[in-house]
Amino acid sequence: MQAQATSKPVVALVVALLLLAVQPGAHPSSPAATVACETPRIEVTSGPGATAVRGPRGHRDGVGLVDINTRLPKASGAGTGIVLDATGVVVTNNHVIDGATAITATDPNNGRTYRADVVGTDPRHDIALLRLKGATALPVAVLGNSDNVQVGDHVEAIGNAGGRGGAPTITAGEVIALDRSVVARDEYQHSSHRLSGLIEVDASVQPGDSGGPLVGTAGVIGMDTAASDESGFAIPINTVLATVHRFRLAPAPRRDQVTPPTGDTTGLDARLARAPRR
Repeated sequence: MQAQATSKPVVALVVALLLLAVQPGAHPSSPAATVACETPRIEVTSGPGATAVRGPRGHRDGVGLVDINTRLPKASGAGTGIVLDATGVVVTNNHVIDGATAITATDPNNGRTYRADVVGTDPRHDIALLRLKGATALPVAVLGNSDNVQVGDHVEAIGNAGGRGGAPTITAGEVIALDRSVVARDEYQHSSHRLSGLIEVDASVQPGDSGGPLVGTAGVIGMDTAASDESGFAIPINTVLATVHRFRLAPAPRRDQVTPPTGDTTGLDARLARAPRR
């Protein structure tokens, strides 16, 4: 099914989530090692609209991210997280950390690794908030406004594709549809659920990119979440911030909505103040 350049909801596609899970002792780059969410690459062809290009690894100013690694009961997982605050407040996809017995995050700028605690999760929207222990000066993501995103906008999907760590992978493309609905399949957990309101792009996002930033000309506009064999899908950053805001306002710990993290998060509070209340 080909995506249409429209802002209206369409029939849901079945797509794969982008957690990379590997068998114990296996190398992430080995095809035989992958036991979950092996998402086919987008084929890049010549001609109009064929703009998705897997670029080199590298760093982008204003793109604060970390590589997330998890210990799962029968595998190890790899994903990405967006840094919201220099003291270690990080947002990622819930499916990246779901079922993990241990979570660590590595700053690709200097290789320093932190233990991560889960602050709150929202499985329905596939969002999780983490706090990195001992983090003090992480590069923070510059956030855009996803309400201003339009079809045809240039974007870059940035993340930990392949779970190899090091400098992030960067894929250029453009927005091809808004307000998309998909049925996201998690092959590791043997489950699926519906996600809606997504940004669809023709950038080739890969296993390991889950939780990484989708970057527009004015900052991070979304969080990479899932892919079909033709396109990638991201949760709008305004939706992400609204969920984080709910986590921080919760009066008491709950399974999917908890009290705010401790520490100085004044910068994060300012960001949340402009988040739409959804």
